[in-house]
Amino acid sequence: MASLQSPPMSNKESVVYSYGMVLLEIMSGRFTASDGGLLEGWAASFLRGERQLRDVMDPGLSRNAPLQGKTVTVSRLDIVIRSCTDWEARRRPVMTEVARQLREITAMPPDAATPKVSSLWWGELEIISTEDV
Repeated sequence: MASLQSPPMSNKESVVYSYGMVLLEIMSGRFTASDGGLLEGWAASFLRGERQLRDVMDPGLSRNAPLQGKTVTVSRLDIVIRSCTDWEARRRPVMTEVARQLREITAMPPDAATPKVSSLWWGELEIISTEDV
């Protein structure tokens, strides 16, 4: 009988790494696999520390929200992403630390991140939209 293998996300360090890659996807505007290559390959110079986050950021982010006065925020996000994607897994932070750092960067307390409308809002909209039919 074949033995069961653990899933690729079997340890905390790999989850933190994946989260860092998701943050990098968001900030760069690129998907994990796009344009025929992997994000890790495209962003290798960033991951090695040769380029800054602002150098690989999606230009649409700065166009829609100018980075003037936000360089500290981008620099702090740079640090979070780099720590999450550190090649040495033992040096990666735990997720509670990542969450704390992101809360500080965004200056958003946990209760501000929760939806302000009913958790059933989308269901309520669906009912309302079908009542007129």
